[in-house]
Formats: sequence, C-alpha cells, structure tokens
Amino acid sequence: MNKSSLLRTYALLVCVFTGVSVTLIAGMPLWHGLVRAAHTIEQKEVYQFYHEHSSTAGCNDCREGRALTAAPTKPHTISPYQPHVTPAQSPADSSEQGSMIPPAVFMALRIVIGLVGLVIFFVHWRLYKNLAYAQ
Repeated sequence: MNKSSLLRTYALLVCVFTGVSVTLIAGMPLWHGLVRAAHTIEQKEVYQFYHEHSSTAGCNDCREGRALTAAPTKPHTISPYQPHVTPAQSPADSSEQGSMIPPAVFMALRIVIGLVGLVIFFVHWRLYKNLAYAQ
C-alpha cells in the first residue's frame, strides 16, 4: 500500500467517525428538542382552539348544489371553549430544571459541536476526494 491509499483510508475513516459522532452528539438531541418544542406548541390553548375549529364548515346544513340564501345563524347549543388539561410534568423535564446550567446553553453547545463536526467532516471528505485524483 502506498502513502496515498493510506491517507485516503484515514480520511474516509475520519469522515465516517465524525459523521456518526455528530449525529449522536448533536443531531439526535437537536431533533428530540425540536420534537419536544412541537409537542409544547400543540399543548397551547390557541393551537388547540384553532385545530379543533379549523375543520368545521361555515353552515350546519350544507348540501351540494344548494345556494345559500339565508344568512348564517348561530347554533342553538354554544358552549364556551375549555382547554384540554395539560399532562403532568415528566421526570426528565424536572431534572433539566433542577440543573444549574440552563437548557439553552446545552442547545448552543450542541449546535457548536455540530458545526465543528461538519467542518471536520467536509475537510476530510475533500481530502479523500482529492487523493482519488492523485492515484
């Protein structure tokens, strides 16, 4: 084996190792954070109200081909909107709140680790590709 193929093997191994590490260290927690944020948004009263009432039609007795001649009237049974009860706080959330370091710092650290890992990945990927031309 010559030096070029050893360097190429090294560059490929670093690419694979860096890609897996970035995915496990930064990618997965960021993904879970985004999913948790989406679930939190879904629990908001405004989202619940909009989601429940967005599918209702504008009239009570709509049939195709029938022209609407009368002005819409309010339904006979209107009840005030009552939000859903939010679930109790999970143990994972309570452990995060008891920490001295805010969760935003961990999120920023994961983003920085992800960016540094991507730079390392692309530098070694270019090295791997350029060594292919050297052979």
